[in-house]
Amino acid sequence: MELSELFELEPDGPDTFVGIGPQYPSGGLFGEQIVAQALRAAARTVDAGQEVHSLRVYFVRRVVARQATGAILNPEASFHLPEDTADVQTVPMDRSMPRPDELASDAWSVAFDRRSVPRDQLLHRCWLAYMSDDMPSGSGKTDRHVFA
Repeated sequence: MELSELFELEPDGPDTFVGIGPQYPSGGLFGEQIVAQALRAAARTVDAGQEVHSLRVYFVRRVVARQATGAILNPEASFHLPEDTADVQTVPMDRSMPRPDELASDAWSVAFDRRSVPRDQLLHRCWLAYMSDDMPSGSGKTDRHVFA
């Protein structure tokens, strides 16, 4: 699979898209590729010019509790094994980013100064979502994902 194909989606009905991705020897898919494709699918359902400003993603287990009258509860829960990790993990500053004094102030109060870094395009945001976990490796098969 070529890198340019990682986030490609084909329409499959109203607000429904299909993407493909490599399948790994473990039988699973690379979750962050699915996250990036889901972000791209969501962006195709809004008006042009709107940009994503928030993305929350959980790989969940979904349960539907039903009674005779129909569904009464629909919880979603995320599970993870406890891990020993550092309390704080530092991320080195991207040296290509402009310094704060190189950015225009967009503060709306004299109580603080606010300077925003220019926004990335959707494809860059998809790449950030994709890169939010380890890089995939050792994959040859592909599998389809449907986003609706």
